[in-house]
Amino acid sequence: MRRLTHIASFLLLLVALPLEARVVRVEITSRQDVSNGKSFGNAGVYERIAGRIHFSVAVANPHNQRIVDLKNAVNLKAGEVEFSADFIAIRPKDPGKGNGSMILENPNRGHSRIVSLVEGGDWDVSKDAGDGWLLRNGFTIVSLGWQWDAAGVDALRLYAPIVKENGKTITGLLRGDLMPSKEMPEIPLGHLITGSIGGTEYPVSNPDDPRNVLTVRDSREAPRTVIPRSEWQFARIVDGKLTPSDRHIHLKDGFHAGRIYEYVYVVADPVVAGLAFAAVRDFASYAKHAGDAMTPVQMSPVTITPPYDIRVLTL
Repeated sequence: MRRLTHIASFLLLLVALPLEARVVRVEITSRQDVSNGKSFGNAGVYERIAGRIHFSVAVANPHNQRIVDLKNAVNLKAGEVEFSADFIAIRPKDPGKGNGSMILENPNRGHSRIVSLVEGGDWDVSKDAGDGWLLRNGFTIVSLGWQWDAAGVDALRLYAPIVKENGKTITGLLRGDLMPSKEMPEIPLGHLITGSIGGTEYPVSNPDDPRNVLTVRDSREAPRTVIPRSEWQFARIVDGKLTPSDRHIHLKDGFHAGRIYEYVYVVADPVVAGLAFAAVRDFASYAKHAGDAMTPVQMSPVTITPPYDIRVLTL
């Protein structure tokens, strides 16, 4: 409980800071009633709104200066950088009937879970809102994309600009590792769950760069063994043919289950990933202070990130 109190104090302080809510535009792509227009207690009918939130942040603002490489964003214009994020909002159709509180979720790998975990329903609540506890109690729920590399069908993403240094492309080394659960001829570059949900990772910038390295070891503490470059390549099998790919590594003898493979390769055009935190900050401020907010709230928004602790809802 002491930890939760500290979290609550931090969130309340965050909302109280003198931040300018730089939501410049709300783009709505779909809008539909929840559970075919069913009424949920005093909050009445709910609607599910999906689309994209467009933001703009000032580089000179002290609250933004810790965002790495913000000043080098390729779309810097008049001292500001624009970006956007996908969202899903579940709110009373008549916002005045809500309880004034919003639950702001950071969806893991772009897929919302708060409705299914609390309500037992589906994140597409137009079909299944579960037991509707949050809705009957007047909560507004927003799931906001914050990961630029989120992948998979219907994933909520952050759309952030890349950076350049004095107009020149920035390159660097990326490291990742993977322990296959089964024999595989090739592995994807990125984070995948059940083969489809996860992250896309940066593509290979120069497949022939001598700094590209693949190693293998039997355990985390075991020494790495460098796999000869002639034994692997950036490619994948497509229709029975080995095809070059900037997002896969193909190993001649295959990747073996239970061994740790570590790859290092050259990438280019880094993304201003720190804008993810600005998106959460500025959307919460927009919801609380903007007179025309799509999801207006009076109480302090509560941000929930997996793993969830539902006791936070009592704040």
